[in-house]
This record gives sequence, C-alpha cells and structure tokens, in this order.
Amino acid sequence: MKQRYKIYSFPVIKLGIVLLLCLSAIGLWFAYKYYTAAPKENAFTTPLISQTETLNNSLEVTILNVDLCLQSGECSEVKRYTRLLLNDLAAFKALAALDKKQVSLVGAVEYSNVQLAINRFFAVNDPAQEDYYLLRTTLSNNYVEIRNRFDDLFFVEHKQVVEDLRSSVNIIVVIFPILAVIAISVVLGGWNRLKKTVRDRRSVNQSFESLAERLDELDSSKIDEILSTTEIDPIERSIYSKLRLLHEKVDKQQQDADLNQQLYGLIGYEIRGITNTIKGGIHYLVQDADENTAVLAQDITSAANTLSELAENYNRLLSQGRDKSSSAFSFLDVVSELTIHMKSKLQRENLSLECAFIGSVPAMVLGHQTSLFWMLFLKLSNALQVQTDRNVLFKVETGSGLDVDRARVTLSLTFLTNTNVKMAKVDSLHWSERADSMGSNDEWTKSILGNVGHFSSKWFESGKQRRFQVEVDLEAQSYFAPNSGTLDGKNLIVCSSGMLSLEILTNVLSMNGATFTVCEDPNELFRLNPSQQKVDGVIITDAIEGIQIAPFSKTLSSRLKSTATKLFLMSSTSELAQITHEYVDKVFFSPILPHEFIPHLREALEAESVEETLENSSFLIVEDDKVQQFLLKRILMKQEYNADTVGDGSEAVEWVKKQRADIIFMDCIMPGMGGIQATRLIREHEKENDVSIPSTIIGATALTSVAEHKACIEAGMDYVISKPYKSDEILKVIKKYVAYQKIS
Repeated sequence: MKQRYKIYSFPVIKLGIVLLLCLSAIGLWFAYKYYTAAPKENAFTTPLISQTETLNNSLEVTILNVDLCLQSGECSEVKRYTRLLLNDLAAFKALAALDKKQVSLVGAVEYSNVQLAINRFFAVNDPAQEDYYLLRTTLSNNYVEIRNRFDDLFFVEHKQVVEDLRSSVNIIVVIFPILAVIAISVVLGGWNRLKKTVRDRRSVNQSFESLAERLDELDSSKIDEILSTTEIDPIERSIYSKLRLLHEKVDKQQQDADLNQQLYGLIGYEIRGITNTIKGGIHYLVQDADENTAVLAQDITSAANTLSELAENYNRLLSQGRDKSSSAFSFLDVVSELTIHMKSKLQRENLSLECAFIGSVPAMVLGHQTSLFWMLFLKLSNALQVQTDRNVLFKVETGSGLDVDRARVTLSLTFLTNTNVKMAKVDSLHWSERADSMGSNDEWTKSILGNVGHFSSKWFESGKQRRFQVEVDLEAQSYFAPNSGTLDGKNLIVCSSGMLSLEILTNVLSMNGATFTVCEDPNELFRLNPSQQKVDGVIITDAIEGIQIAPFSKTLSSRLKSTATKLFLMSSTSELAQITHEYVDKVFFSPILPHEFIPHLREALEAESVEETLENSSFLIVEDDKVQQFLLKRILMKQEYNADTVGDGSEAVEWVKKQRADIIFMDCIMPGMGGIQATRLIREHEKENDVSIPSTIIGATALTSVAEHKACIEAGMDYVISKPYKSDEILKVIKKYVAYQKIS
C-alpha cells in the first residue's frame, strides 16, 4: 500500500544545511564587496549640496564676465549673469533655512556681502568703471569663503555616509555568521529529534491511513450505522461522533443560507478597517500622552461608535428579518452614516470624498430604517469596491416619484480622475448608461425594502469617468431646506485650492445667508485688516497647495488673536487635526453635510474661545484627604482657576445635582461612597436630565493596576491620573480638555 503521509525529513534537513552554508559564504562575499567598494561621489549629493555647487559655478561665471568687462569694455552680459547669481543665492538660502542640521548661516557674512554688493550694483542706473571694479573685488574676496564652505559641507556629508555604510557592513559581517551557526544548530537538533519521532509516527500513520480510506466513502447514514455497533474502539467512536456533528452542521448551514450570507463579507471588511483604527489609537494612547491624545481619542471613540452601530443594525436585521412594518425615521441620519462608512473606505486607499446636497432633501421619512440603510450600504459599498482608484463625489438630490405622495431620492457616486473641476462641468458630460448597468438584484432589494414604490441602480460612463446611481421612492414627512438664513449677517473668508470642494463649501455658505470672500492665495490672509472690514471667521482647508497647514495655522492664529475673527480648519484626516487643533478655534471634518455643518459653524462663530470658556469653567475637587485636597486646590489656584471641594462621593453627587461642574477631580477610593460609584450616579443624572455637555470627570488613584484604571473608565470617567497630584500632570489633562472642546 502506498503511504499517503510519508515524512521526507532527512533529505530536506541535509539540503537545508547545504543551503545555509552556501548562504553564509555568499553573505560574507557580498559583505567583502560592500566593505571594499568605494562610494561614488554622486551618492552624497543632496539638494543643498547641489544648490551650493550651482551657486559656486554662477559666482565663477559672474566674476569672469566682470573681468571681461573690465578688460575689453564688453559689459552687456554682466547684469544678466549678476541677476542669475542673485537668484541662485536666494535659492541656496531657502534650502539652508529648511536644513539647519547640515549648514547654519549664522555668522556667514560672505553671502550677505555678495548680496549687498549686487544690490548696490543694481542701484546704479549707469554703472561706471569703478562700479564694475568694486563689484568684481567684492565677489572675488568672498568667493574663497563660499567655496570653502561648500567643501566643508561636502566633506561632512561624504564622511557621514561612509561611516554609516561601514557600520552597516560591520554589523552584517558580525551578525550573519552567528545567525547561520544558530540556524545550523537548530536544524541539526531538529534532525536528531525527527529521527526519534519518525518511528513513532509510522505506526500512527498506518492507523490514520486505514481510517481515512473508510472516511472517504462515508455519508451521514453510514456513520449512523457504524455508531450503532459495539465493535469499534472508543477513539474511533469519538472520531465518528465528531464527524457526524460536522455533517449535521454542514447540512444545517446549507438549509439556512439566506440574505445574511451576502452581508458577511462586507461586514467583515468594515469591521477589520474600524478595528485597525481602534488598535492604532490604543497603541498611540499607551505612549507618553499629551493634549493631542484627545483628538485621537475622539477618532477612536467615533470608530468604536460606528462599529457599535453596524453591529446593532446587523443584529436588528437578523431579529426583524423581512418585517414590513414602517415607522418614521431620519433619512439625514442614514445619509450621515453612509458618508462616514464611505469616507472610511476611501481614506484607507488615500482617496477623497466630497458630498453635495442638491435642492431639498427628505429629513423624516416613513419606512424601515434598518433595511434601507443596509440595502444602500451594500449598493454603494459594492460600487466603491469596483472603482478602487478614483476620488468620489457623493450627491443626494430629490425629484418626483411614481406616486404623488412619494419623493424620488437619487444617490450617485461619481468617480473622478481629477477633483479640480466644477460640479456643473461634471454634470454637463455626456453620460451614457452602460448596457450591463442594471442591478441584477434590484427586484430582490425592492422586496426587502417592502414599502418603496421604485428602486433601481445603474452605471453610467463618460469617457474615463464613471458614475453609479441609485434611485429610491420614499414617503417623505418633512424636508431639509439647505437655503436657510442661519448665517445671516456673518462675513467669512474661505481659503482653499480644491475647485470641487471649494464650490461645495461656498454654495452651502451662500444658501445659508453668509457673505464670504474666496481667497486662493493663503498669503493674502496675512494682509487682512479687521479694522477696515469686519470678518467673523476665516475657514482654511487642507486642500491648500504649497503650504504646511500646521505652521501656517499657527502663524495666522497669532495674527488674528488680537481681533474678534475666528479661525476654522476643514480637515479630511484626524492626523492633521492632532497637530493643528491648538492653533484654531474649531476643527470641522470633511466632507461637510449641510444639516450638521451649518449649526456647528453658527455655534462656533457665536461661542467664546475655548480658552475663555476654560477661564469661566467651574472646578470641583472630590477628595477625602484634606492634605491632597489642599495640594490640588493650590495647583489650580496657581493657574488662576477657582475650585470647590467636597469630602466624599455622596456630597459630590448632591453638589452636581444642584449646580453644574465643568471639570471634576474625583478620588477613586474614599470612605463611604467611593469615586467609581459617584461617577456612575453623576452619569445617570446627566442622562436622565438630557445634559447637552456632560462634566469632564478626572479620576485620581494611588493604585497602578490596569484593573483599577479600567474600572474607573467603565464607570464613566474621562481620564485617570495618579496620586499624589503633580502640577505637570494636572496641566496636561486640562490641555486635553481644551483640545477635546475644539474638535467635539
């Protein structure tokens, strides 16, 4: 009988040893070649070195032309070469300012002397012989110093690269043989171990081969016959019993396959993406935390909430099945959830999403919210998976349905190769329906939704552009009108470079009554004069080209600090919000949805700054230890914050019920009612009374166990700090509070 589980151990191990020896020899040979190789000069050329060499060459050419002018009187080309030298000098200084580790211009007067001499030369309308001679003398005197600085810069870079190369090769030479020896030792040890175990496996293999031959011909009925006999040993009975259970499970899965199977793959894809966000955030939070953690914490919270909503919707779908009962729900919330999920998908591919409401959109509709969400989610997500390399314009518009009491809502995804285009131009393209565009399961989708009069999905194309469109008839009870007067009297400045996103933003502002000025050059913002024209707010987007948003926001914020003008940032990523939130008054995440963006913008325009709000915030200290209570209050007083104090958890609960506290420092362990129980009661009170802005509760504990900290967070605390109280830790957590207020 031919063995089916033969173990080829000895030849493989011998071959592995030979390969390892060859690998070691090859590695040593390559190390020797790298160690003796002379690096080429152009391997050490950086932009700064290249520009320095260009400057030197330009200086040499200019000096030669001035000499020619002095000798022959031919001076027509001197000004042109001198101007080129001035441009090369400016470019060199710009690169040097960006790379101060390589070169510092502090004390390097030769560059200033050259620039001064050139400017003095250009200041003379009709240069005389003495002017050319003076220019030549200055350039020649400073040429040697500039050339020496280039040689020093090249030598430092050359030496550093060579040292790095030598160090890397030395490490390879040392580690490679050691790894090879260890690998050979492991293989030899495994070889000896295998020789001992192979003999034992042969007998086991024979038993399994016999069993496998019988299992190949078994089905459920034959397994039942075998189990009914008493001639098989206990091990075989156990195997047949488990195999019978597997057969039963397979049969049941085949019988129960329905629409849920079509959702598994997509749900798994979404959950994996959201889980990656959560894992990345948790990895960051365990590091040395600062106020930027608040931004990332909100991103993690949003991802967790999205995961929770997906699970809740999915469980609801499983429990309700094809329930045809209808109820009123917010269609705008459905659009918001769809936008969040699509943005998450596209961000993982470094692609952008823009969202536009065209005309009035249903606000409240009658139907089955869960089924509608999942059907739209499936359709739009499948379309995104088909077109994985394009930026997306998501449009929502309303027309007339088949019935007079229904509105036809059209949701379209336009896949664009270029987002620097007007929306009217996109719509004016000749869109033709693809022959295979009709959704193969639209009738099935319509039967799931139940109470819709019409549902269709189609693909359109225009050249290289693609568009996916879903139409559904909904029974609308109310509409969201985008052209409200919410921003009447507000004057704004919008600075952005993206044509499509800029058009969407300005349309939303215009329809809500705001007056605005579009500023395409960010430098124009620094010439803003609030005394001549009142400006309520400046909105900058991360689509501005040619600048770094964080330093730009910092500089602009300092310019606006003395005025009443607010600074807002439209950010497409939480990473950008992390590094810029402290410089702006509010961070809005794109794409914007008018029903969410406009109320938040109005609130931000009329609100005090977060720092001013913090100055007027109320603090409560819940601490049974009078010494610690006094210490914490003194830390807060040094920062000019006034705080009230109570001695235990029950007093804190009563205090909060009578008056609000913005920030509460809560001792976790106290006699009587502890901080954990008090936090739960405070959170219940806030929930029962529908408190719009809950208190920020900062737990304090002398214990360092993970379980203790986890219990505090689960009770509802926002942060946990260690005791005794430290001034820097208190200030750090207050900064987190400020950061959270700017992005929440």
